[in-house]
Formats: sequence, C-alpha cells, structure tokens
Amino acid sequence: MQLSTAVNSYPAHYCYELELRDGTVLDVRPICPEGEHLLARFHFTLSDESVYRRYFGFLNIESRIRHERLTRLCCIDYRHEMAFIALTQGEVVPVTRERSPGAIVGVARLIESEPGIAEVATVISDAFQYRGIGASLMRHLVDFAKERKLSLLTVTILPENRAMQRLLEHQGFRFKLDAENEVMKGQLALSEPRS
Repeated sequence: MQLSTAVNSYPAHYCYELELRDGTVLDVRPICPEGEHLLARFHFTLSDESVYRRYFGFLNIESRIRHERLTRLCCIDYRHEMAFIALTQGEVVPVTRERSPGAIVGVARLIESEPGIAEVATVISDAFQYRGIGASLMRHLVDFAKERKLSLLTVTILPENRAMQRLLEHQGFRFKLDAENEVMKGQLALSEPRS
C-alpha cells in the first residue's frame, strides 16, 4: 500500500523563518514523513497539562510516540490535511555547510472533515509557550485554508484554556460554550462554500 504523500509533492513554498521577540529564529515548514523521530522527541517536551489541554485527557507518552500513530501524523496528503511545524535552527555542519535538523517546538494541524470545512488544533512545547509561535502557526494555517478555498474552520478547546481562546479570537474565531460536552466550540468563516 502506498502512502498518500506520493500523490502530492512536498509543498516547500509554505516554509518560512519566524523571528521571536527575543531574537530567536525558528524554521516553519510543513511536516514530512522523515520528521517522525523529531515529532517523537517533541512529545517529551510537553507537560501533562499541555497534553491534557490538547487531547482533553491524559495520553501517556508511549501512546503518543507509537510508530503507527506518528507515521499517520507525518504522512499527510497536503490537500485535505496540513501540519505546520516550528523548529529550532540546527547547527551548521562544517563539511557540507548544511544545517542539521533542529527540534520541533510547535505543531499546528488542519484536517478537512468534510468538503469546505476543516478542524484546526495546535500544541506548543512548554519551554516555548507564550512567545507568539502558536499565533504565527495559526495565521499560517488560516492562510493555507483560504488558499484551499475552505469556507469554515472549527476548533474545540477546554473552557479553562483561556490563552488559546484569546489567541484564536485574535484570528477571528468566535466561541460558544458546548455545556453538554463541557468544551468551547470555535468557528471562523472564511468564504462561500466551494462548488
């Protein structure tokens, strides 16, 4: 069985550098199949609280770094799903003058749930939270969604995750409490549904 990434080539035009307020420069790019080991390492940088806020419950590290799960998260088709990762810049290798891979410090994901509608989510390494990475990645996802002519983005967060709600409201999301499920549901209308 071939992976769906064989259908669509790697979208390198979405790569960019992000400079944080303190001068730290990160590389932002779409995830790729070769990034599985980096994604596994990223999960070790998340506290129990960060995991709970992202997955709405405790998901142990063994479950999060299972090969089958990471393969599915890294091997995407780039049309109906996108994941942007923010990485620290690695060291320059003297012989080749190329930069070694850095460490993932943030992931933002979009999955088209039905034609024209996609769900988004993001998680940032604890050591890099509150530095503008989540906002930048989410802006990048919104731009991607507009380019794909999606009509609506949705997001679900926990009511106590006020920082994420504020971040998303700055992007234009509007929230309502889903009291039955004890979550906040957000929506961002982008355009008329595509035909």
